[in-house]
Amino acid sequence: MLLDRRIDVRTHDLLPAQVPAATQQEIERFLFQEARLLDSDEITDVAEYYHQNDQYEEARQAVELCLHLYPGTTGACCFYARLTMFVDKDIERAKEIAEQIEDKSDIEYTFITAELMIAENKLSEADRYIEENIAEDSDEYDITCVDVAEMFADYRAYKYCKKWLTRSGLTDDNRYKELMGIVTMNEKEFGKSEKIFNELGEDKDMVIKVTKGSYAGKGVRLIHADSPEDVKAVLTENANGNFLVQQRLYQSDFMSQFCKSSVNIFRVITWRHQGEVKVLSTSIRFGLEGHFTDVCYIDGEEIVNVVGVEKDGTVKEQYGSFRGLTDISVDLHNRVSPHFDAIIEMAKKG
Repeated sequence: MLLDRRIDVRTHDLLPAQVPAATQQEIERFLFQEARLLDSDEITDVAEYYHQNDQYEEARQAVELCLHLYPGTTGACCFYARLTMFVDKDIERAKEIAEQIEDKSDIEYTFITAELMIAENKLSEADRYIEENIAEDSDEYDITCVDVAEMFADYRAYKYCKKWLTRSGLTDDNRYKELMGIVTMNEKEFGKSEKIFNELGEDKDMVIKVTKGSYAGKGVRLIHADSPEDVKAVLTENANGNFLVQQRLYQSDFMSQFCKSSVNIFRVITWRHQGEVKVLSTSIRFGLEGHFTDVCYIDGEEIVNVVGVEKDGTVKEQYGSFRGLTDISVDLHNRVSPHFDAIIEMAKKG
């Protein structure tokens, strides 16, 4: 899947990762003993959180709990089916889970059913199934076509990706252009891909990463879309794998002062309890100069710099790093975060 444009807020509702162990145990106990206070989407969010942190057994417990409380829920069934397909490598069981979806008219049922076909390399069958189950007169047809194209691209089925892209009228949409750029790159139509990436904006810098093994920024590269040599080098290096392409992001003056090269982020840790959302902590994570992500991988070690933010949006004096350094020297021209209240409000909404 193409990289989504990252915003300066990450919310881990319900189950924060950076709270004392005793507090996290209390939250887990609350979740599993009083889960009926949560709706199906909230419990599925917890399962997805565990999955993102490679805690597959915990993710399985959470989604099974959700389906026990809310049988046939579309979102939970889709998540569980994909977890079973990718982690357990059990497509037949994944099919059984998908069939438990109560609302078969939900487009997500169509997508998970088609994706399971694609995973079995039944590309033409999946394509035909989608044709039969997506209404061309729908108001969402153009967007749906791009979604279908993206799903095929996830499995490197670029022939079908291109087919569905050409059905969409959203030719000026950046997601459409990025997908078409990847299609033409894989067709080795470098001139076309260069033109498409140029159309994404005046800034021709692109960030490219492989889909596997690039955690903590490993293998993330910055290339220039005007350089066929850069594009060919990426294709050569990743000839046997998938890779993601994203237009380079430029952050605000406030965020870029921490590190100009990396994507720096606000991390807002929240906990929803009995209908009230509480902010447990707020921090800013930033990388090292010359690296593009907030978490860097150097000499076999993951490094991320962190600084706390007060309740009024003021950046604290003391900095730290997950590699053990403290009192990091960062020259800030502005210690007060702009739009801080809006950031907190966005985090609370989840």
